Amino acid sequence: MFDGASNVTNYYLPKTAGWGATFARRPTAPILLTCTTNSGAITIKSYIGIWGSVVVPDTLNGLPVTAIGNTAFYGCATLTNIIIGTNVTSIAGQAFVGCTNLIAITVNALNPVYSSVDGVLFDKSRTTLLYYPGGRTGSYTIPDGATRIPNYAFQWCPSLSTLTAPNTVTNIATLAFNVDPRLTTIFFEGNAPNAEWSAFLDIGSTLTVFMCRERRAGKPALVVF
Repeated sequence: MFDGASNVTNYYLPKTAGWGATFARRPTAPILLTCTTNSGAITIKSYIGIWGSVVVPDTLNGLPVTAIGNTAFYGCATLTNIIIGTNVTSIAGQAFVGCTNLIAITVNALNPVYSSVDGVLFDKSRTTLLYYPGGRTGSYTIPDGATRIPNYAFQWCPSLSTLTAPNTVTNIATLAFNVDPRLTTIFFEGNAPNAEWSAFLDIGSTLTVFMCRERRAGKPALVVF
């Protein structure tokens, strides 16, 4: 069928059936991402796959993948892990919102703009917590040195129950916490940060914010109500 076309690769949609590793003796591959090209660079627009783990490649068709667009992975219930390559220098604020089974975002150490700490997305300097995976359960302690919680950082984290913020956090942006029905407790270990009026929206009615004077054995202590 493809006689003489030795470089042919057959791409197929992931929810279609009957595809194997080859088709007519030529390699096959599922289409997992829809993209746009601008000025020789690729932006990922949406994920259409059905697998749990996804790798955002360094290049596609020989062009660098430099951006993940707004809502590119929005509401992907099957997504559990995502690995971001070296060339991505722009990630939209709501790129991963609604991924209720996402437990880890890993960034290649050579990426010049982004980093990850224990599966949580940060900027390269690790002073801005960009996105907390929505599939995680229980409690989370923001690492020391983080200063900013931007828009949508903890949006749609249905199983997050307790958060501890170090004394370095000074700013909480609009909708940083949004649709977090089980979030009941936030411990702040420093001065009250600047917070937008809608920093906490559609949060559980039992949410209580505490000011903590110190941490003992890794846990907040000497709580002032």
